[in-house]
Amino acid sequence: MEQSDRILCISAHAADFCVRAGGTLARYAASGGAVRVVVLSPGARGESNEFWKARQGRTTEDEVAEVRRREARRAAEILGVEIAFYDYRDQPLMFDHERLMRLVREIRTFRPITRARMMPRSKRPTTPASRAWSPTSRSCRRPRSSPASPRSRSRRRRASPPTTSSTSPT
Repeated sequence: MEQSDRILCISAHAADFCVRAGGTLARYAASGGAVRVVVLSPGARGESNEFWKARQGRTTEDEVAEVRRREARRAAEILGVEIAFYDYRDQPLMFDHERLMRLVREIRTFRPITRARMMPRSKRPTTPASRAWSPTSRSCRRPRSSPASPRSRSRRRRASPPTTSSTSPT
């Protein structure tokens, strides 16, 4: 992996990135790549049922969100990745133009060579977060004449996780 490799992971909820992509993100980070996770929502509503049950409903959404942020920060520390929280409410997680443009700015600023996201099993986007992906990606494109354009780099270059080999030469 090259030092310039940059991976951006868009995670709908605080636990999604570590459960679904943690190993890959840790591997990139350990090999020297810059890895940034953007958590769109702490998941205080739809992703925290067990927490609500354990507290028998005697908690607040803000308290649940803070616990989820703390857990995600710790997971990011263990994985060796940078993390940012947008703190949008979930159930439903909605996107408007302002939120899409915030993601566009994130992508243009961080300039990843690839972006990771958690897709639903169907190929057709079914959630607001997954439906927001295509327009965000299209909005990140810059004219080819721009020196900062990601398209000015080789279009064939793709990120691949570093490999390890247990064989030794004979």
